[in-house]
Amino acid sequence: MDQDMVKRLRASNEYDLTAARLLDCAAGYVEKGWTQNVNARDEDGMDTDERGPDAVCWCAQGAMHAASTRIGLTVLDNWGCATYAKPDLASHVEPRARYALQLGIKSLTISGTPSPLPAEVRAVNITGWNDGKGQTASEVLRAFRSGAEQLRLRIACVQDGIKGAENG
Repeated sequence: MDQDMVKRLRASNEYDLTAARLLDCAAGYVEKGWTQNVNARDEDGMDTDERGPDAVCWCAQGAMHAASTRIGLTVLDNWGCATYAKPDLASHVEPRARYALQLGIKSLTISGTPSPLPAEVRAVNITGWNDGKGQTASEVLRAFRSGAEQLRLRIACVQDGIKGAENG
């Protein structure tokens, strides 16, 4: 394996690691409080900015937005609009995190051992799933945790490949 390939694999691992961090952070928001039908609510149950200080509960999508700001992928500009602090990193990380969350959602209904990010998965509407009748905070948490774990499995596989290439 050439050095260019090893460099790309290391970059891929960095993206996956940040995506897993994003999902873990989003899960932390859902642990604090979970909601449906809006990105976030304040203590009076009113719709609020998911990145704002008065938010006390978040839906899956709102938790992802809040976590993105918390870990530094996005920042709020002078008008309060979210912009990418690190556009190159965010363009790789956010799709990976969403895909892994979709895998986490699917893993709730599929038995068996999770594999490190299968090549093909039908898209799941995260907001529609979060807002579905009968949905629970614990299921949303499980999906976030499962998605992050699948990213970590992939990181381990790629690390093994890099070690093999460097030693072989």
